Amino acid sequence: MRTYKVGIQGLLLIVFSLLLTVTGELLWVWISPLIAATMGIPVVSWTGSLNYLKGLQLVSSVTMFLLPPVLLAWFLGQKTSSMLQFHRVKSVTFWLLVIVSMLVAQPFINWLGDWNSRLSLPAWLSGVEHWMKIMEQQNETLVNRFLAVHSMQGLFFNVLLIAVIPAFAEEFFFRGAVQRLFAKKMNIHLAVWVTAFIFSAVHVEFYGFVPRMLLGAYLGYLLVWSGSIWMPILAHFVNNFLGVLIGYWLANHSGYSYLDHIGVGHFAWLSVVGVLLFVTLMWLTANQSKGTMSKCFSNDETIDL
Repeated sequence: MRTYKVGIQGLLLIVFSLLLTVTGELLWVWISPLIAATMGIPVVSWTGSLNYLKGLQLVSSVTMFLLPPVLLAWFLGQKTSSMLQFHRVKSVTFWLLVIVSMLVAQPFINWLGDWNSRLSLPAWLSGVEHWMKIMEQQNETLVNRFLAVHSMQGLFFNVLLIAVIPAFAEEFFFRGAVQRLFAKKMNIHLAVWVTAFIFSAVHVEFYGFVPRMLLGAYLGYLLVWSGSIWMPILAHFVNNFLGVLIGYWLANHSGYSYLDHIGVGHFAWLSVVGVLLFVTLMWLTANQSKGTMSKCFSNDETIDL
């Protein structure tokens, strides 16, 4: 096993991410038109099409976030399962608490996102704010295009693209690798919040920054409380999966636009109920973890909660 300082390991993680991302996206740009040609799709209409963009998103998620931690573990001579904390959580209660917590948190997440979207920068940063709004609108348009599918095949692919792969990839990278590195040099709570800040910043969505950072902090604490990467992966999946389901439903049924605004406006009271329930469930989750925090970065394969 190779031994490197934490700073070097962090630098290696960034380098691996950049190299793999550039390589993967170049390969997609080069290979995907050939695949389209074999399917009889004109290259002109393929490049920039929704399927092309979804394929590019898939490649980016895998190369930018999923593979770098795995490659880092291999380079350091460590077991991937050990470095990324593939510890099994036996407690069914813990799994259920995580799932229900993410369900009841949705109204508050929506309210927080609405509040965040109303924030304005100082006048001297008006140019930056204008740029951020344009980026936000472009991202929102693209996400809505991704979600607006009308078949079960399209829904299943969206679940894979938007819920499954990001849950694994981003948790491997941020909680499994980044937070672990920070935790070696600073207080675990500071490591959780610094990682959450970076997690939100990387998404480059200012008007969703606060709810995403708080979500990142919760995911970080799930790793601390459970000692297992599977818990933040589960929570991340549930959060994204709900978005995919709501997007699919709205694209195929009229009269349900309120589903995208639960916790906002007339439904603001639900955000209050949701946050109270979430805090209660979070306390129960943390209470389940007594005695496991010391195992958070251990090599034990099973965490007995």
